[in-house]
Amino acid sequence: VAAHVTSNVLYSHSRPCCCCSSHHHLISEPKRLRGGRLHRTKTTTRTTATSAAVLYPNTGRRRRRSGAFVIAWAAAHEDFHEDCHEDDAKDDGDEYVGWNGGGLVHSGANVHPSVIVSPGAVVLARAEVSQGCQIGSNSVVGNDVKVGENTRVNFNVSLENCAVGKKCVIHSGVCIGADGFGFYINDETGEMVKKPQELGVVVGDEVEIGANTCIDRGSWRDTEIGSFTKLDNLCQVGHNAVVGEKCILCAHVALGGSCTLGDYIIMGGKAAVRDHVQVCSYVRIAAKAGVIKDIEARGDYAGFPAQASRDWKEQKVVLKKLTKKYTKWRIRD
Repeated sequence: VAAHVTSNVLYSHSRPCCCCSSHHHLISEPKRLRGGRLHRTKTTTRTTATSAAVLYPNTGRRRRRSGAFVIAWAAAHEDFHEDCHEDDAKDDGDEYVGWNGGGLVHSGANVHPSVIVSPGAVVLARAEVSQGCQIGSNSVVGNDVKVGENTRVNFNVSLENCAVGKKCVIHSGVCIGADGFGFYINDETGEMVKKPQELGVVVGDEVEIGANTCIDRGSWRDTEIGSFTKLDNLCQVGHNAVVGEKCILCAHVALGGSCTLGDYIIMGGKAAVRDHVQVCSYVRIAAKAGVIKDIEARGDYAGFPAQASRDWKEQKVVLKKLTKKYTKWRIRD
């Protein structure tokens, strides 16, 4: 902790103390103070100055105090908190170490030496990060998380309660493994009760997840994203949802909890699937479509509620014609 004495003011640029959150002022070298002189030795600190103006910690107030009071006050705080600061530094050194790229890795994590952890990124205890991975700035790899080889994690990503496969790309702002949305109201007490969310998320190989997409952890089964699947920005995958392999989910797609999607499914922007609904493989769902019941036959689907695309188009044509006829009859009347 360093301090500087100008003509009559004692200033400090120290960090807040870990115990009392105050900025303690310590004099580290002799300085002239109002005509007097501070004399510092290895064992004692004394002064011939009669008074000084002191800038108190965490305030902008100055008070007149004797030079002896200034030195005694600083020395007392130095002795009182010296052991505390030493213990903090020791603990920090044992728990986290600097890594390639400037980030921090917990000593209990298993991180390959080739991994790059950018400044501000943190890998927590018991996490496993395989060779060739890149962890972007301000991203967090949580406890017990596993990241496969050559996976790239961009900025501000949160990984918890999950396992990510090989050669994945996770764009900025993605959150994987947060609690799912599960609540119910207790009929007897009227209280809102949160359902336990204790399982995880399994992401396959070569999956790409767009910016600010959220994938919730499971409650009764793991949430799964199949290999080679691509998710656009701002998608929401609810808890317990299972997405098959080689699917494409465009922006703003929402998957309700416990729904199941087969392989090779394409969903347009803002399309949604209701909770506990199953969709078979080789299905294309148009933008803004809402799937509220199981789809058992492959093909194209559109509208709300979602139906075969051909039926939906015919209904739209008939509805348009009826609207035109009704408008003409109304004008005549």
